[in-house]
Amino acid sequence: MRGAVAGYAKDMTVVIAAQRVSSVRGADVIAVLDEGRIVGAGTHEQLLSSCEVYRRIYESQTGGGNE
Repeated sequence: MRGAVAGYAKDMTVVIAAQRVSSVRGADVIAVLDEGRIVGAGTHEQLLSSCEVYRRIYESQTGGGNE
């Protein structure tokens, strides 16, 4: 589905709400919410290095491995 949306909406802004890092990993900007507040925003790589909440989610979903 992500591939179909990406092809169809290449010149559009698309907002995706997801719980899985794999669903948003390739996004231009990821906003991380914690209890309704934005606690981080950036690319996957930026968030891994700057946002503890995102890093914890990533590690819990990947078994703690890096990229």
